[in-house]
Amino acid sequence: MRAKRPISAFWCKKHFDLNTVRDPEQKVAAQYKVTGWPETFIIDRQGNIRRRFISAQDWNDPEILQYLKTL
Repeated sequence: MRAKRPISAFWCKKHFDLNTVRDPEQKVAAQYKVTGWPETFIIDRQGNIRRRFISAQDWNDPEILQYLKTL
């Protein structure tokens, strides 16, 4: 059995259900015009950006939580 990458182990420990990918050549970053890190995108199933969060966020902010609940 292959060991989990550190980020995958972190997600599991924190009970996050997220997909993560590595992009060492930054092709996706170029496609989505990333301006800096951290930058978070909410992307629909068709690949369209629904919302962009630039810089660190308080993911417990009521406005953000309400937005995420509507998805």
